[in-house]
Amino acid sequence: MPKSTDIRPGQQFRASEGLLWEIDTLSDLSTSIPHVKMVGVRDRSTTKIIARSGLLDQSRFQEMPSAA
Repeated sequence: MPKSTDIRPGQQFRASEGLLWEIDTLSDLSTSIPHVKMVGVRDRSTTKIIARSGLLDQSRFQEMPSAA
């Protein structure tokens, strides 16, 4: 699993419920907790903002191997 500083746009993560998400932007909200904006890979109009710590929780998300 990547460190918080290694998270970058384009990375894909599979959620525990099976949906595949892609990092769109690193969000700088008005809080001290870093967040990311994610889009659904199958439906890019579906978005969510999640704390980076939640993204790094392996019981919730698994990083997908990059295609590169």
